Amino acid sequence: MNEWLYYSPTRATILTGRHVIHTGVYDPLPSHSGDLSLNFTLLPEHLRQRHGFATHMVGKWHLGFSSPAQTPPRRGFDTFTGYLDGAEDYWYHGNGDVLDFWVNDTDPDFSHTCWDGDACDPTEFYSAHVFANRAREIILQHNTSAPLFLYLAWQSVHSGSKETLQAPQVYRLYSSDDCTVRTRRHCVSALHCVSALLCTVCLLCTALHCFVLVE
Repeated sequence: MNEWLYYSPTRATILTGRHVIHTGVYDPLPSHSGDLSLNFTLLPEHLRQRHGFATHMVGKWHLGFSSPAQTPPRRGFDTFTGYLDGAEDYWYHGNGDVLDFWVNDTDPDFSHTCWDGDACDPTEFYSAHVFANRAREIILQHNTSAPLFLYLAWQSVHSGSKETLQAPQVYRLYSSDDCTVRTRRHCVSALHCVSALLCTVCLLCTALHCFVLVE
């Protein structure tokens, strides 16, 4: 068994069912130039075409976006809410001056952008809350006459655009007093936020008999 420390190889393997020696994705895919090959039929495409699933993705893609054909809505997902690249800020949802937050593959969505960090309302702007809210919306609005597949790829606990972890102040209160390393403290805080939100999403999905793949 191999251990892969990077995100692109892991999600490429999850969505193709192929080892990295077959996907060719060994490292984080570079912006605008690296893509997971279109020769692969991804899990949501199989589920939608062969088994009639409604398929949705929320969160981090990072498998290429050099053309529209490489984006989630063209690779088997009925809807997509999230970001395409990596190293994104948790609050304004971009890297540097470039916004990277999308609803499907149209224009970037500015509705969850806040530039003031801890001054922002985490339930409206912090990525874990934005993604959990969208996941809940998908589950609650789903027509149960068809099976549901939801791929929920959290941003937490990736580094943000400033190469640091970011967590709302309210969750930093849960980190231990002896957790003096700032990065570790933010990691613990971000994970606490995700675990609390994930419980709600999973309970909803269990009640409605849907399939959630969390990464």
